[in-house]
Amino acid sequence: MQYQEPELIYPGKLLKDNFLYYIKRIHWFLISCIIFSFFAYKKVQKMKPTYKVNASILIKDDSNGNMFNESSAFSDLGYNMMYYPLDNEIAILKSRALIQKVVSDLKLNISYFKKKGNNWVDNYENQAFKLTFLNGESDLFNKESSILIKPLSDRYFEWIENEELNKSAFGDPIKTQIGEIVITPNNFKINNEYLIQIDKLENTISSYANSITIEKVNEYSNVLLISFEHENEFKALDVINNLIKQHQQDAIEDKNQVSLNSVKFINERISLITKELGNVEGIVQNYKTQNEVFDVITEKDLFLENKSENDHQILENEMQLKLLEYVKTYIQEERGASSLMPSNVGLQDHLIENDIQIHNNLVLERNRILKTSSEKNPVAQNLEAKIYSLRENLSESLTKLENTFKVKQKQLKSQNLSLESRINTLPKQEKELREIQRQQQIKEQLYLYLLQKREETAITLALTVPNSKIIDKAYCDGATFSPPKRTLFSIYMLIGLIVPFVLLFIRKKINLKINNVHSLDKFKTPVLTEIPKISSSQSINIDENPFLLESFRFLRTNISFYNQKEEKPIIIVTSTLPFEGKSFVSIHLAKSYSLSSKKVLLISLDLRKPSLETKLNITKGKGVTNYLSEEIKLQDLVIHKNDDFPFDLLSSGDLHSNPAELLLKVKINQLFEEAKKIYDIIIVDSAPIGIVADTFSISSFATLTLYVVRHQYVDYHLLNRVINDAKDKKLNNLFFVYNFSPKNATFEYRYEQYYGNQKTSRLHQFIQWFRW
Repeated sequence: MQYQEPELIYPGKLLKDNFLYYIKRIHWFLISCIIFSFFAYKKVQKMKPTYKVNASILIKDDSNGNMFNESSAFSDLGYNMMYYPLDNEIAILKSRALIQKVVSDLKLNISYFKKKGNNWVDNYENQAFKLTFLNGESDLFNKESSILIKPLSDRYFEWIENEELNKSAFGDPIKTQIGEIVITPNNFKINNEYLIQIDKLENTISSYANSITIEKVNEYSNVLLISFEHENEFKALDVINNLIKQHQQDAIEDKNQVSLNSVKFINERISLITKELGNVEGIVQNYKTQNEVFDVITEKDLFLENKSENDHQILENEMQLKLLEYVKTYIQEERGASSLMPSNVGLQDHLIENDIQIHNNLVLERNRILKTSSEKNPVAQNLEAKIYSLRENLSESLTKLENTFKVKQKQLKSQNLSLESRINTLPKQEKELREIQRQQQIKEQLYLYLLQKREETAITLALTVPNSKIIDKAYCDGATFSPPKRTLFSIYMLIGLIVPFVLLFIRKKINLKINNVHSLDKFKTPVLTEIPKISSSQSINIDENPFLLESFRFLRTNISFYNQKEEKPIIIVTSTLPFEGKSFVSIHLAKSYSLSSKKVLLISLDLRKPSLETKLNITKGKGVTNYLSEEIKLQDLVIHKNDDFPFDLLSSGDLHSNPAELLLKVKINQLFEEAKKIYDIIIVDSAPIGIVADTFSISSFATLTLYVVRHQYVDYHLLNRVINDAKDKKLNNLFFVYNFSPKNATFEYRYEQYYGNQKTSRLHQFIQWFRW
């Protein structure tokens, strides 16, 4: 049966012990919070405000009956793909190509800073200098550098690059690591410091691409919200506005691709027709000159009128054949899937004109998808297949239409021959001249027709509008701090609490000292009592200190429980190291037994460094060493109880040169036998067994051995080794006494609560409760 100290049970004991461990070191937390509050204050001083700029645009729905829907591309494979135009616009707005246009237009890779206090402030809206790169801006976009400028006067300035100090004049070319540049003053103050930061274009593009956020307002709206945060409000506003401008301009360029291609085609044909018309007019002039043929009205107006109508039909037919020839030639020349076909050129077959319009819509859709994807995209590949298939169909349709016009032309010419046969009386020169004039008229009509189409296409280009509408231009919500100042202070205060907690926790875990009574449970040796730590304001006399008295009552009660057979026990008190309180325990245990009307003898057997005499304020005289080495009676050496101490004392005596050998004498047995005849309780204050082995020499006489362990004093591994040695050498009935326990406030509160003066003031009870 193992006896436990009778102790009041209360919930959360382990939690309370840990709480007391940290609360006793609350000054660590206070100091840490003050330090980290100072760090937070310094951090706040260095923080720069950020400005969040927002803008919103409406994406227009330009879809019509001829627009291709990508969801049909994979319908034959069982896929149900959705078409999300807003997602495409978001991808275009965040594309590196579009942001590169913004960076290049605003020259965002060049930043101008002004020193304000210890911080550098972006001076975008009020740049102190203008930087001109003499080697061409294309090289500027691939280099990076930092130039620190300090104006000395309106004319001269100092500048530092790569820690090299230079002096130059404003407007003069200076050589830097990025090339030759010219710095022109704008708005600066003398002796102020300015910084020009030049970054690579790719790095700047990546930085802005990651900072700009674009999101839908909701799932059912075509409105996009564009947001951007920057430390300079004016730069953020310009970036968002320029991004919207570049997006709209890019959309207009996409829409104008068909019209621009048509204009190119018409201009090429006009140039060719102009040349051919000039040749025909020259032939007419030469023919009239050589054959002396003039503008003569034929006498057979009736035949000529019929022939004129027939000729008109031949002309119309010939023009259609020419247009068909031009379109077929264009299809055969342009083989790329990204090429657009000329539309609205005047073909009479509306089905072919409709197919050309569908072809151009497919090309535009494929080009738009390739902006945010690659040619391996299954949707783009499907579109490419449809484009080539439609071109083949168009080529076949044009061939069939051309054959139809040729048959019709053959019929008209046959009719014309019959008419010519009837007017064979006309002069041969007039017939030849009319043939030449017919060719001239065809060229003139075709020329005028192409001019008309070019003007129509130019009007279409002028009326092209972007596919987005600005709802809200870029606006700023005001300055913010990231993180907010209160949040930053809260974070630093939390760190200020966590740091000492972690340090104390680590210190507690790596501390190898015995720091609580539960640490002794590993030795499987009972703890008879905990002796509380006595503060400087409390008395160390158990008669005047009720808490100390109760502790030794526990000890005395537990000793009686474990020593029920021996009527006159010999109690040896030892420890691992000096100054653990074994003499203190010996004296007060002797006092405790004396208060119970026991006749007690306290023997000082620490023969190497005795301390009982000093603690009891008595003059050192003869004692144990004299008894063992001389022929002296025990009662002649005993110091009897008096007003200073209520027990008899046998001091250590004179210092001996070999106390270990002295304790091995047979007379030591006689000492204990003689003492047991006279005294009820014999308490022995022996030497620390962690230093010397003197205690083992007398351990056989012990009825019970009290091993004093002081709080936070002895190392766990040392105690473990000494206890194992002590058990091997058979220390009789070994028990622990935990000394200097930091639970004095707990004992005091519990004692006052149950056994204290009932007339104690409420304030005193509250103070005792708070200390507990």
